[in-house]
Amino acid sequence: MKQFSVPILPIRVERDTDSKMQTYEVSGIELEYIPGCTAGRNLFTGAFFAGGTDGLAVSFCAEAPHAKAFAQRQYDSYTREGLAAQRNAVPPGFTAKRRSYKGKVFEDDCLELFIRPADSDVYYGWEINACGACLDYRAGVGESGLKTVSVPNRAQDGSTERDGTAAPDAHREVCGRKTDRIEGIDIHFDYDWQSRAQWRMECEDVFWYLELFVPWSDFGMSEPPARGTVWYGTINRIDAGVYGRPHVRGESGLQCLLDFADTDAPAPRFHQPQRFAAFEWLPLPKKNTGGTSK
Repeated sequence: MKQFSVPILPIRVERDTDSKMQTYEVSGIELEYIPGCTAGRNLFTGAFFAGGTDGLAVSFCAEAPHAKAFAQRQYDSYTREGLAAQRNAVPPGFTAKRRSYKGKVFEDDCLELFIRPADSDVYYGWEINACGACLDYRAGVGESGLKTVSVPNRAQDGSTERDGTAAPDAHREVCGRKTDRIEGIDIHFDYDWQSRAQWRMECEDVFWYLELFVPWSDFGMSEPPARGTVWYGTINRIDAGVYGRPHVRGESGLQCLLDFADTDAPAPRFHQPQRFAAFEWLPLPKKNTGGTSK
């Protein structure tokens, strides 16, 4: 199991995430290709991961598949205009066919966060493609996890139960529940769950930048985890320029923090919680932030 220390900053991280992480010198994490899933690529993907007084945040940096500079553009999920801009523009070199909330963005170029709080039988997922469309959900692990996700979480996020089955492939929106058995473990996906996460994209030179903020309330919490608390999860990238191509069938561009050290692992999937990395929360002291704490 890979292990990382994740700082809890004594400030809010909802806005200006990247600059605040630089101010506090948060260390970066470089994603690694899953063995056999490079398809001839060698793209850089890094992430800065930290908590704050209001929630957790991940700042992604993903190299474009083609080393061709493109003009700077910014898309902000905090505004209606920003969302519209995201859904109508895709950075050069990336694929983003899904433009709606709860779409199958995992078939596009996609950056993802999976996180499982300590002692929880549920992990939470955010998958965001190159035009800013997001698929969020919670996933129950095993029988106890099924019981948890079977109850609509109205009190926390307003989710409502729909038809109880995941939407078929022909549907644009992914909804309801779906169970997959992965490496001997039943994973019960609840696509009706709704997050209060926010995100911001920026495209500059040959990189796609994404800032993702998730409030503690998404986990039923009102404050950061205690010092030394260990959560589990992974940060992922899907390279859709390779994913599903006929001439590279059986391969796909997949990067993550999962532990595939054993050579006898079955076909790789991101949804293997027993292979998640360990994230230990470690608070940092206050410092002069130059006015970035608001």
